[in-house]
Amino acid sequence: MTPDVVGAMWSIAQRFLAQAAQFDERLEVAVELNASSADILALKSQGDQDRLRALSALQALAPYVQPRLSAVEVSPASQSTAERFQQRVTEMDEQQILAHLKLIADGATVEIIEDAVFSEDRGGSPEISGDPLRYLTSAADEPE
Repeated sequence: MTPDVVGAMWSIAQRFLAQAAQFDERLEVAVELNASSADILALKSQGDQDRLRALSALQALAPYVQPRLSAVEVSPASQSTAERFQQRVTEMDEQQILAHLKLIADGATVEIIEDAVFSEDRGGSPEISGDPLRYLTSAADEPE
């Protein structure tokens, strides 16, 4: 029988949060009874330490219960997609290619939109018109 790792992490986090709540209650009682500052600080420190332990367990649990919505999908490109890409790249000059590479190196996701980026289809030369940043998209921009 394989252990329920996700359940165990959740149980550990709940345990530490419950212990932190108990220390908070004991702290309130200690303050009401005018306990020494050393005792109050010790109770506060123990509660904070348990909250940090719970945080650590929850951080380990997070990818399993609430994964990030960004992902990279790798698949073979179709022949027509590869040909269009090759054609577009050969039509770009070195400065345009370097501008795209710089944007990608800076962390942007570049999507070349045929009609918006290249004016070639409208009889013009293949060039990026205007600010290249306006053609960038990201997973965060996608509707859910």
